[in-house]
This record gives sequence, structure tokens and C-alpha cells, in this order.
Amino acid sequence: LNKIKKLSVRSKPSNLKSFILNNVYNGTVKGDISLEFDENFKILDYKATGSLEKVDLEFSKEIVINKTNFNFFVKNEVIKLDSIFAFYKGITINEGKINIERKKEIVIDGSIFLELKKDNNIINTFSKLKKK
Repeated sequence: LNKIKKLSVRSKPSNLKSFILNNVYNGTVKGDISLEFDENFKILDYKATGSLEKVDLEFSKEIVINKTNFNFFVKNEVIKLDSIFAFYKGITINEGKINIERKKEIVIDGSIFLELKKDNNIINTFSKLKKK
């Protein structure tokens, strides 16, 4: 993960770089990246595949997802995450997939399967997130 952070210092877009440097902790990333350049070394096409294992993600002080695992596929305007497994405030995410497409607008589609126990604090946590 530290090697990815070092590489991301020179990456674009800057909001992705900022997220990786400031909000991703622990764990490992394994993957392959293919890049196609023009004669001026401008990236024409790219593809990345791989997996994240036991990574902690901090989206805000209230939203920290622990021991996150997933497989990823990235190609130009498409990002696909699958086999998502993670922990969030006592909630186990057993399986999930997310597809992100950049068109005129960003389109996000997906599903996650949760293991919930009867606990009002968990329901209150999600209701607070929705209000923001």
C-alpha cells in the first residue's frame, strides 16, 4: 500500500490522489496495470485489474470502513468492484459489487449484502448518513 501511495503522488485526478494519500490505511494492493501512450507520452488507454486486502478506508470521521477486501477492474471510463467484504460499525458486509461509469454524468450501480443484528444504533447511524 505504501508503494501505491508513493506512485499516486504524481497521479491525476488530484481528488483521487488526495483520497489515496489521506484516507487509505493498512492492507495490501495487488494488481496489474497496462498503459498505452502516444508519442508525447500522453496516456491514450489504460487498464488495471487486481485486489485490495484488509484495507481501512476513511471517508469521514463518522464513516470508517475496516478490513476491506475487493477485486477491481478499471478501464478508461469504467470501474468495477466485486467480491466486496468489509466491516462498518458492527456491520459485516458479506458480498457486494459496484459499477461506476463516467459518461456525461457519473453513474453508480451496485449492491451489497449485510449481516445486521437488531440494534437501534446501527439504524440511527444510517439514518444520520442519509440526512447529510
